[in-house]
Amino acid sequence: MQLVCVGLTGEDRIDVYEQRGEEGLVLCGEAACPGVVFLTADPGGRRLFAATGPSAELHAYAIEPRTGALSPLGAIPNAEAHEPNDWQPGGQRPDAANFIATDRSGKWLLSAHYSAASASVHAINPEGTIAPTPTSRVQTARGCHCIRTSLDNRWAFATCIAAGTWPSEPRGGNRVFMFAFDAETGVLTPTGELAPATPPPGEVISGLLNRFGNRNDRGPRHIALHPTLPRLYTTDEQACSVTAYAIGDDGSLTELHSADTQPQDFPTGPPSRGAPSELAVHPSGRCLFAANRHIPDPLPGVPQTVACFPLDAEGNLGALSQLTTEHVPEALSMSPDGGTVYALGTEDGSQGGQLTECRVVLGEGGDFERLEAVRTMAVGRGDNPNPKPLAVLETSGAPRL
Repeated sequence: MQLVCVGLTGEDRIDVYEQRGEEGLVLCGEAACPGVVFLTADPGGRRLFAATGPSAELHAYAIEPRTGALSPLGAIPNAEAHEPNDWQPGGQRPDAANFIATDRSGKWLLSAHYSAASASVHAINPEGTIAPTPTSRVQTARGCHCIRTSLDNRWAFATCIAAGTWPSEPRGGNRVFMFAFDAETGVLTPTGELAPATPPPGEVISGLLNRFGNRNDRGPRHIALHPTLPRLYTTDEQACSVTAYAIGDDGSLTELHSADTQPQDFPTGPPSRGAPSELAVHPSGRCLFAANRHIPDPLPGVPQTVACFPLDAEGNLGALSQLTTEHVPEALSMSPDGGTVYALGTEDGSQGGQLTECRVVLGEGGDFERLEAVRTMAVGRGDNPNPKPLAVLETSGAPRL
């Protein structure tokens, strides 16, 4: 059974949909989750985990494999010694996790803390509950947005964006942190950090890097890994690009190249306009998708899009194409079989929730041809569902990491 889990921040709830082919998505379960900001599932599709903003908690749910129903397993505080400050939207606590993911074994839950400038690891107990005391908590830089482990589960990588989103927010780290990950103990050990390359003043190394007055800050935001090659990809929030990195045998990263997620005629303006958020790599390793969104002030007549890139045999990014969506594509996730990309977000200029189901079309030999929209549906029940997180999983298989 393929399930699509939608976090409704404005309605303090997680809705679960079953994918029924031509019938589309059918609501099959729900669970309360106050202020949910991110969702992830374990590799076997048995547990769903949620991070909340105002309460700074980590929640665990059991997934009934035949029906998709969610059963709460409990929550733990994920707190540090911080007080809320002025710039945070929606009352989100500085110590809240804004991103979570399991390691490749499903025994550990990793979290990224944007304001607290840190990353943590908690054990997942056999019954699916989350251990209250972290096995590891490491400092990064402000703006820590994502953390994921490598395919072999020996390394972990955490991204920190560059410029602040809100006027009074301090600048972020604009770098990727590297860690050795001990899958037996859940301990992260820092091994280095990498700041994306910037050109000399007045020069451009990728078409959009100088368009938004960002002094060539990349702002690496979210991470996806190639399914077979030692390659890591980031969306770059300030640069409006995707960057490819090679992962060395020692867990080090080497920057390879970047590609713009918006066309050259995209209007210039603040980096929040056109900025990419989440991304996913196809399980075949033949294409990559990134959600573009221009917020908080959508540009009239300029579409919201999903950026699409073919990948060659070495994992290099090919030519950009785009799929236009009817809403701001804030979250993006792929079905485990690679047949469908889901884009979740709000309508332009409002908090109304929309979810778009997109079909991945591959040609002969598995080369990427196009991404096409199948249907768009409303999510939430009221006027302010404010959907943020999205998780797609197969109850008999593995969710896309």
